Amino acid sequence: VRLNDGLNYTIVEGATGERIRNSTLTVVGTEPSDALDYFCRCSNVVDTIEATAELIVHVVPEIVLPGEGFLYIVNEFQPIVFVCGATGIPAPTVNWYRNDVILNEATNNRVSIAPPSITQPDDVFSVLHTLTIDSTRDSDSDTYTCVADNGNRRMPNDTLNIELFVRVAPVILIPPEDLTVVSPDDATFFCEATARPGPNITWWRVEGGVPLQLSDGIDYTIVEGATGERIRNSTLTVVGTEPSDALDYFCRCSNVVDTIEATAELIVHVVPEIVLPGEGFLYIVNEFQPIVFVCGATGIPAPTVNWYRNDVILNEATNNRVSIAPPSITQPDDVFSVLHTLTIDSTRDSDSDTYTCVA
Repeated sequence: VRLNDGLNYTIVEGATGERIRNSTLTVVGTEPSDALDYFCRCSNVVDTIEATAELIVHVVPEIVLPGEGFLYIVNEFQPIVFVCGATGIPAPTVNWYRNDVILNEATNNRVSIAPPSITQPDDVFSVLHTLTIDSTRDSDSDTYTCVADNGNRRMPNDTLNIELFVRVAPVILIPPEDLTVVSPDDATFFCEATARPGPNITWWRVEGGVPLQLSDGIDYTIVEGATGERIRNSTLTVVGTEPSDALDYFCRCSNVVDTIEATAELIVHVVPEIVLPGEGFLYIVNEFQPIVFVCGATGIPAPTVNWYRNDVILNEATNNRVSIAPPSITQPDDVFSVLHTLTIDSTRDSDSDTYTCVA
């Protein structure tokens, strides 16, 4: 095809003397499709000759996939595959970097790089490059850079930054501890966990084998806190404990990756109380008849009961006319009820005194 001076080509002719002629052809704004053979044809009335030259057109590399600012999100211990597509002439090579350090199997044993897929759908080569990180770790979260190069001048669009966000399952740093309190004191549990993204912490108690979520209110107070983007903590206070509050409590720590729990037991003690026969009770008996003292007490745990006379403990060892029956222990509700009896056989006048039941 003969070329003419115009938009796509400029032709400038010159002469030296009557014999020498020259001509300059400029291909304006080369494109890959201009990569052809060009020849000049020199002719006069005697003959025609030609000389040929080849035009090779390079195209600077350009990242075309996946796009600037691409974010990969993956759960910890799962693999991640980075994809980087580049075009250019000649076909560009692609390398991966993290913090200016090249990534390959030699620098990281969890990294694998597949052979590039190279196609040429038109005049320009298209290269698809993949990098796989097996079993990602929290520490893999970072900026990764894909760089394409084919030996031509560098351009801003031959480098691409890719962000990797590794989501991490919750780990409980400080689990709640078992507590023993005396009713009606408050009971306070603390739970701290870390995760990425930061975990949500909720409190639960188990009633009859069924977990029930607790809310901030009259019976419970829940105070939440945070340290940085990962660590969360929560404090549960059981207000004015009662025996019915003696249950298992657990904090549940969850994010999009997983949910874990830690359990603590709350033991509620109740101070012992004499409930039978009552203060100032008077026993009257004829000499030489037996007498049975009855003392009933409640509490958690079940209280022990001792009998005293003038601050001296009474039992079979201290008085051979005294007998103490094994206590009767029942638990009609959450609180233990203990019934205790002391018998003095064949009472004497000298037995008249004040006897004390201590629970």
